[in-house]
Amino acid sequence: MANKTAEQIAKEALERAKKKAARNDKRGTVEPQQGGVPCDGAELLRDVHAFLGRFVAYPSAHAHVAHTLWIAHCHLMEAWDSTPRIAFLSPEPARNI
Repeated sequence: MANKTAEQIAKEALERAKKKAARNDKRGTVEPQQGGVPCDGAELLRDVHAFLGRFVAYPSAHAHVAHTLWIAHCHLMEAWDSTPRIAFLSPEPARNI
């Protein structure tokens, strides 16, 4: 696994997700998303990244990228047997009323 590229790992994860979804689907098939039109994953990630940047103030560019990738990770949750947790914390402490 150490010699695999990020693209190879992502492709394998997507294939596992498709196989798992096919097992869960009563008809045994997986229909493409977006009205049957294949979508470009890189373009989709760029769109999600741009959308998030409109509404969230990140402490760094790395945090912005990490959040985008976390959303993709969550979308493909069926491909994983286990997953880490992530915490988004506010820079301001909560007020006690």
